[in-house]
Amino acid sequence: MSETTKEGLLEALQERREKSMEVGQVDNASLYAGSPMYYYCKHCGVQVAVKPEDWYEDPPPSTCADCQELLDKGWHDGEKPEFPLWTGPAGRIPNLVDE
Repeated sequence: MSETTKEGLLEALQERREKSMEVGQVDNASLYAGSPMYYYCKHCGVQVAVKPEDWYEDPPPSTCADCQELLDKGWHDGEKPEFPLWTGPAGRIPNLVDE
């Protein structure tokens, strides 16, 4: 792959991080018992899974596909920023996934 592709992927990573900083993440600890659990990429903060609280079949992914591609190619900076938590009422959780 060319450097242009690397630069494009790193720019996309930065854009995902900025968007995640704006939107924030759901604080699972503040949800009601039995609420679904929200999981996020540890590198860019995008939502990677929503699973029932009692889900034990398989672990949720810790990175999104885009960050995993960067890691596989050795292009990821390894930074794991802290993203703000959304701690509003559990009944009004925002849709954080682009559809």
